[in-house]
Amino acid sequence: MVCYCPREVALPLQNLSDERLIADTKMWNEKEEYCTRQFLRHINEVNRRRLFCDDKTGSLFKYIRKNFNKSDSETSRRVLAAKTLRHIPCADKALANKQVTLTNLAEVSNLVGNIKSNKKKNEILESIKGKTQIQTRELVDDFTGKKRATRSKTHSHSNGTLRIHLSLVGQAAKDYHFIKE
Repeated sequence: MVCYCPREVALPLQNLSDERLIADTKMWNEKEEYCTRQFLRHINEVNRRRLFCDDKTGSLFKYIRKNFNKSDSETSRRVLAAKTLRHIPCADKALANKQVTLTNLAEVSNLVGNIKSNKKKNEILESIKGKTQIQTRELVDDFTGKKRATRSKTHSHSNGTLRIHLSLVGQAAKDYHFIKE
C-alpha cells in the first residue's frame, strides 16, 4: 500500500454518498495504520543509526517531537511502541493484523526491554492480543508484581473550590475505605 496524501486536498465530503463516505473513511484508516507502522520502522532505523545525535536534540524523543510536530503523548507512544518492535519483531505482524494496538505495544515496552528470553517476550505479546489498554496495564502490573500509582486529576473552579479525582488501587483503596468508615 502506498501512503501518499497531497498536502492540500479540498475534498467535497458533503457531496459524497453515505456509502462512499464510509468506504473512504475505512480506506483512510487503513492508510493511516500502514503509515504509522512504516513510521515506527523508520524511527527504529533513525535510532539504530543514532541520527538524532546529528540533529543535536540529544534523544530520539526530542528529535521526533521537534522534527515531526507530534505531541508529547504521540511521540512517547511511538518511541515506546518502536522499542517493543525492536525487542519483539513479530509484534509488527500483530499490529498489522490489528491484534494489538500502538498503545498496548507502548505499555509493554519497558517490560519486554528487561527480558532476555525471546520465548517470554512472545508470551507477553500473545497475552496482550485483543486486550484494552487497562487490561494490558494490569497484565504488566501482575507480571512485575508492582501496582502503578494513578495520577490524580484536579480541576480548579472560579469560585475557589477544587475538585479532585483520584483513583486508588490495592492497599491504598482499602486504607481509604478504612479511614472513611
